[in-house]
Amino acid sequence: MKLIKSRRKTEVDYICEDISTDYIKPCWFHIKDEQNQDLGTLTGYTFNIPLIINDLLTKKESLLEFDSISHLCMCLWDVLEKQVDPLKDQVGDLYFLNNLYLEEYDETIEKDILALLKDKYEMIVYSLGQVELFDTNDITRPEGYFTSRKDMLLDMGWENNNPYGFFVYRGATIEQQPASRQDEEIEEVGYATPVEDWVIRKGLKWLQSLWDGIIKQSSFSEHFERITNLQDTGMDGVHFLKILKVKDYKQFDPLDDYIGEAPVYAPILRSEALYITYKRKKYMISFSQDIWDGNMVENISIGRYDELFKGYVFGQGFFDLDATGWMDEIISDLFNRIYLQYKAESQSMNNQESLFALALKGPVLIHNNQPKK
Repeated sequence: MKLIKSRRKTEVDYICEDISTDYIKPCWFHIKDEQNQDLGTLTGYTFNIPLIINDLLTKKESLLEFDSISHLCMCLWDVLEKQVDPLKDQVGDLYFLNNLYLEEYDETIEKDILALLKDKYEMIVYSLGQVELFDTNDITRPEGYFTSRKDMLLDMGWENNNPYGFFVYRGATIEQQPASRQDEEIEEVGYATPVEDWVIRKGLKWLQSLWDGIIKQSSFSEHFERITNLQDTGMDGVHFLKILKVKDYKQFDPLDDYIGEAPVYAPILRSEALYITYKRKKYMISFSQDIWDGNMVENISIGRYDELFKGYVFGQGFFDLDATGWMDEIISDLFNRIYLQYKAESQSMNNQESLFALALKGPVLIHNNQPKK
């Protein structure tokens, strides 16, 4: 048995195109036997887990997107929002299965189909009987079908503890991969690196998975098109962004970004770097902030590792100058998402710790109208 992605346009494709989705990708499969005969279809959506969780913790822009697709997707959004904490470090894709249609229903075949999906996705949410308006509704199923399938899913280890009756499968927790420090020694630094420490704890697989979700956002389709049309010299910027592999992440003291005395506002700025490989060569992507005419500006620069120099060389114009502005916006999105999620998770931990500390001191009256910090 095999699952073949549907290439034909569906109604949900047009809906998603109309609202320019960043988080939802329609994903339909044809179910075929070993003789390539059609057995049925699967209808559903895919989501990049780190990207959707990042949004739920920070911007919540996905709320309007899910609501624009359907009521069923809005129910899923609610389920995910209530389960953010267990998913904060999860990588890979989620498949929201809305309808499993077979010409002839057989429990063994359904188990095989779910097993195939488990091999493809880190997490699956199955609505089981709750379908979209464009799904085939006039289906004759055997008597007692839903009762037997619910028992089957529970016996297979699926969870069913949400108010919408969705069944949830989570893959095994992936062991975090410690960051490779390239050719440099890990040195003690005289400044705090909380963002770097947080990223390294989450692991490189999480960081790579977040990047893979970012570059698939519909809002960056124009960026990739512009890069393709503008680049006349240098390396292929689109290929670079889509193929790069994350190897490390570092946070630097913003005071070191200045020659001579740093301005008084320097300590509040960010200075970070992503270390990646592309076509067997090592690169450093630097992100820094500065203030010009009272406005915060972000700077992206890319350097290649020089074996002779034993360091990263910048300013060599690896990419077409006209295309780099569009590349910088995509890269900045990664750095800013990392920072916003770091702040959200840190704030959550601080709130928990402060409440715990208060509990140790005894009963306290907590007012909701506390002044904003």
